[in-house]
Amino acid sequence: MSKYRNKKIEVNGIKFDSTSEGRRYEQLLIMERAHVISDLILQPKFLLQEGFKKCPECGCMPEKGRKCPKCGTMTRTFRPRYYIADFQYFDKKSGKTKIEDVKGSKGFMTDLFRFKWTLFEAKYPDKTLEIVTVKAEPKRPKRQAAQVAISEARRVKA
Repeated sequence: MSKYRNKKIEVNGIKFDSTSEGRRYEQLLIMERAHVISDLILQPKFLLQEGFKKCPECGCMPEKGRKCPKCGTMTRTFRPRYYIADFQYFDKKSGKTKIEDVKGSKGFMTDLFRFKWTLFEAKYPDKTLEIVTVKAEPKRPKRQAAQVAISEARRVKA
């Protein structure tokens, strides 16, 4: 079982991390076929921070090389950081490109997500990240199904 109790699902040969994300993808496909949206992109990647190197001794930030040009100490390399959204598409009605992140029916957000969302909004002021909650399909109680089967069996015998 996953950390957030989500179940992985496959839609049209594409694997999604949750049923909510898979259901939203199906909704977007219907909207694309109806020509309401276009240019649907899965998992668009947005750079939040460039990668860099830093010397732990003197604090300088050399652009090249593994050693600091000032003190000769080995530099530390920090990788670039990205935010990967769930979907991006062009909404023909509003005339804007929309970026979506899908959350389950409760819309649970981690502190890390909130932090990345803040960085995204600061780095890309012309874009807006929309949080979409998709309700899970109602579960059919097993008890009712068993009761229906028993009642059907009684009708047949009578």
